Amino acid sequence: MERLIIKPTESTPYVNFDPELGRLELMGVSFDDEAWEFFIPLYKWVDEYRKGAKPKTELKIHFKYFNTSTAKCMYDLLSKFILIQKEDSQAVTIKWLYDDDDEMLREEIENFSELTNFPFTIEAVQPGK
Repeated sequence: MERLIIKPTESTPYVNFDPELGRLELMGVSFDDEAWEFFIPLYKWVDEYRKGAKPKTELKIHFKYFNTSTAKCMYDLLSKFILIQKEDSQAVTIKWLYDDDDEMLREEIENFSELTNFPFTIEAVQPGK
């Protein structure tokens, strides 16, 4: 399975999905009004990864900002990873970083954790890190 790397743009995040390490990263901003178009290749990649998922998979997210369109797409993406753990019995950890001066974003992350009924590691970092 191929590694998926997508370079960031002004409105889309950096993506680095490495199937060999079971490590997947999303970083930057995501505010494209048609975010679903950006996320379709990610969904397909995760569906393929699921067929041979590593015993441990780590999803690391660090958005500076995301819009409502992205929020729906992220919920769908997170749900796919959660299925890897719940239905395929593979360990999945979700680590979501946020800038320590952005309490609104922390609340959004907590909402995602509650909506998906999956515990995230939520970590504050200094802006720019």
